[in-house]
Amino acid sequence: MVRAGLTGRELAAVRTAHTGRLAAAVDADRDTEGRQLDTLTTRLHTEAGTNPDSNRNGGVRSMAARTAAQNDRLRALAAQIRQIRTARRARAGWGVAA
Repeated sequence: MVRAGLTGRELAAVRTAHTGRLAAAVDADRDTEGRQLDTLTTRLHTEAGTNPDSNRNGGVRSMAARTAAQNDRLRALAAQIRQIRTARRARAGWGVAA
């Protein structure tokens, strides 16, 4: 069998080389995403445990405004986490993220 000017043995060698490179790229990607998920999850837990009334750096803002701002930050962090997890699950063949 000859395909693209390569014999069967040559094609097998190319496939093996590509498999190794692909596996290394996937591992590197997962490590990066894993660290990113850990960082975002830690930030989410830290932000969720913060009392918006205890941080008065914003001046005379009302408690409702500080709480709304905190909720916005929590939603943004949760959305980033959800996006990364959904992409990872799709790559793993889950189809629909649980």
